[in-house]
Amino acid sequence: RRANLRKQSSSMARFLALLPFLALPVAAVPSFTVNLDEEPEVRWLSVINHYKNSGVIEAVQKANLINPPKRVADHWREIVKTQMDEEYRREIDGWVKYGGFERDSMLVWTAGYEMNHPEFCSGILAAMPNGNVVHGRNMDYG
Repeated sequence: RRANLRKQSSSMARFLALLPFLALPVAAVPSFTVNLDEEPEVRWLSVINHYKNSGVIEAVQKANLINPPKRVADHWREIVKTQMDEEYRREIDGWVKYGGFERDSMLVWTAGYEMNHPEFCSGILAAMPNGNVVHGRNMDYG
């Protein structure tokens, strides 16, 4: 029962940390163009800066939404490392350098879907007929 209460209070703390961002109006949803011809370390810089300047990155880091036990995190981190190519590693370098994330956390977060399948978030990635790529994801943590 105590473990269940700790889990519930931990989930509530995470929810409360993100509550201010849930009230943002729909019109505030940003749109970004990520140029894949730019160097991997800087191609996400406009996204990083937007969320860093709005306080979202700090809130996500404080909420620590994906925080598996150390043994599990170490296992998944090693799996992720074997699946990453040089370009993806360099993109993560950019998030670490400009977003202030820890490399180990970034590696574990990239496996968030896989670690929690099928109970975690779901998403879609699609190419439109005009060549635009659309990515959508729901955030059903908890």
